[in-house]
Order: sequence, then C-alpha cells, then structure tokens
Amino acid sequence: MVLSQVEISGFKSFARKTKIPFRPGMTAVVGPNGCGKTNVVDAIRWVLGEQKTGVLRSDRMENVIFNGSKNRKPLGLAEVTLNLENVDGLLPIPQSEIKVTRRLYRSGESEYLLNYNVCRLRDIVELFQDTGIGSNSYSIIELKMVESILSDDPSDRRLLFEEAAGVSKYKHRRKQTSRKLENVHEDLERVGDILREVEAQVSSLRRQMRRAKRYQQLKEEWRRGQIALARRSSRDLVANLQAHRSRLEDLSGETVRHDGDISGREAVLEQLKADQLRSESELKSVASQLNKLETGLIRTEETLKYLKERRVSLEESRDRWEREKLVLDEKKIRLEENRDALEGKVQQALDHHQNSRERLQESQSVLAESRLVRTKTREKLEQSINDRDQRRRVYMESV
Repeated sequence: MVLSQVEISGFKSFARKTKIPFRPGMTAVVGPNGCGKTNVVDAIRWVLGEQKTGVLRSDRMENVIFNGSKNRKPLGLAEVTLNLENVDGLLPIPQSEIKVTRRLYRSGESEYLLNYNVCRLRDIVELFQDTGIGSNSYSIIELKMVESILSDDPSDRRLLFEEAAGVSKYKHRRKQTSRKLENVHEDLERVGDILREVEAQVSSLRRQMRRAKRYQQLKEEWRRGQIALARRSSRDLVANLQAHRSRLEDLSGETVRHDGDISGREAVLEQLKADQLRSESELKSVASQLNKLETGLIRTEETLKYLKERRVSLEESRDRWEREKLVLDEKKIRLEENRDALEGKVQQALDHHQNSRERLQESQSVLAESRLVRTKTREKLEQSINDRDQRRRVYMESV
C-alpha cells in the first residue's frame, strides 16, 4: 500500500485547493517557520479520523477551516483527500486505487467518504486498523512521538509496539464488545422492570374486566326480574280492581237496604276518616321510603353507566396489552410461578362480588315489599273514599 497523493482544500492555511504528490523514493516539504509544513501532517492525521483538537493544534474543530485573510474571505468548508494505491491488497477493498475524504462545514456538520461514497468514522478506523496507518499509528510520527519512543518508560512505547504487532485492533474490538455487553445488561434490567410493571397492570386489568362482566350479567338479571315483577304487579292490580268493583256493587245494595241506619253510618264515616288520616300518614311514610329506594336506584344506574364506560376503556387497554403479550410470551414460565397467589386474590374478589350480589338482592326485596304496601294502602284509601261518597249520596237522597 502506497500513499500517492494528498489533496487539501480549505484546511487551515490551504485556502486554495492544493495537491501534494508522493512519488517513489523520499518526499520532503521544505520551508521557513510558519509556512504551513506541519499543516500537511495535521491534514493527513485529520482525514484519518483524528478527533482531538489539541493534537491538531486548534481550540475548536471549526478552527481548522480557513478563517480568511486580508485578501481572502473565510471559507465554509474544509476538505482533505488521501489517494492510496492498494497494490499489495493490504486493505480489504477490491479496488486498486482508494480515496479517503473528510469534509467539515462551518455549521459543524462532518462527512466521511470512501471512494466518494458516504461512510462512518468507524468504517475508516476499522479499514486502517493493523495497517500502520491511522491518526495515532506509527506511520505518522511527530516530535512528541519521537520523544516517547526514546523515553526510558516502556509504557510510552507500548502503543506503537501494539499497533505494529496488530494487537490494538483486537483490543479495540474487545473494548467495543465489552461496551455492547454492558448495554445489553442495562437493557435486560430495563426490560425486567418494564415486565414487572406490565405484569402487575395486566393482572389488575384482568380482575377489573372479570368484575365488570359479572356486574353486567347481574344487572341484566336484575332488569329481567324487574320486568317480570312489573308484569305480575299489573295482573294483580287488574284482579284487585275487579274484586273492588264487585265489592262496591255489593256495598251499594247494602246501603240502599240500610237507609234507616244513618247515624250509625255517620259514626262509621268518622271512623273511616280517622282510618283515612292514618292511611295517608302511612302512605307518606311509604312514599318517603320509595323515594329513597328510587334515589338509590338512580345512583346504581349512574354507577352502571360509569362501569360501562370503564369496561370500554378496559377492553381498549386489554387489546393493547394483548398485543404486547405476544412479545412477553417468552417470559410466561416465570409468570406461572405467581399463578397460585393470583388465584387466591381472584377468589377473594369473587367472594366480595358474591356479598355485593346478596346485598343487591336484599335491596330488591325491600323495594318489592315497599311497593306492595303502597299498593295495598292506596287500594284501602280508594275503597274508603268510595264508601264515604256512597253513604253521603244515599243520606242526601233520603233527606
């Protein structure tokens, strides 16, 4: 592998595009201090992926772009290209001529190109590993590196020897593998935390869904029971009305036959008035109880509406968690270990629901009894009023 040419444009003092060829033999750059000789080495080191601004003798990476002079405006782009001849096939690329390019814009954006194809910095670094070419390799030796080689401290020479022996490549790969392994461990811990949270949410949602379905079934049974009770009450009212009509006809006949017993009837009328007052008082009490029961029924219906909306939300949540369940099926074995504890909690929930159902049935029984008492009281009141009106009419006709 041979370095054939370096093309520099907009890098430090190279405002104009400059090509420096490297022919067979030795190539030297000669000039006075400050003419930019070291900038050639910096350009080669920079295009090979150097990221430390101190090594490039700059405060910021943007300062490597030509900053202008009295006769030239500042440039917005720095670009360096290395032309390499891969005659011995040292680089794992089928082309015999290789061009490595790095660009840096004034906005901070950077690009790496390999044979004019955009690539990553990692691709450039891995391409030149163990070849002796790199931003920190022994092929580019500056004054400080010469001092490190001649130093008595063996650790200063270690990096150069590892690069020459091909060890640095494997160390770099081992470091990358260790970093990936640490990331995998962190990801596994996060997945474990998410899984535990999802398991708790799925268990809670399943319990709530079963309770909502059971409540819906009980509500439907209660509604059918109310309809059947209303039908039975309607039939009983019709039968009682016919019986009272027959009784009224009988009482009318008896009233005609007992016209002479007006005074006794008046006493009976007074008694009926007192009974009427008591009946009205009882009717008010029953009506108050009925209002309380109807208020409780309204609250129960509002609760049912809320539970219906909650069920829709739970079903949506269930669909979302069911989709996530496909990913979490591989953790099912560990979830089975907690099944016994969950079944105990489910049994407790079922017992609590059974108690709620019994309380609901008791409330329905009280409501039915209250309605029956109200119906009987109203019937007695209507009968008393009819009897009183009939006796008054008979009395007035006899007078």
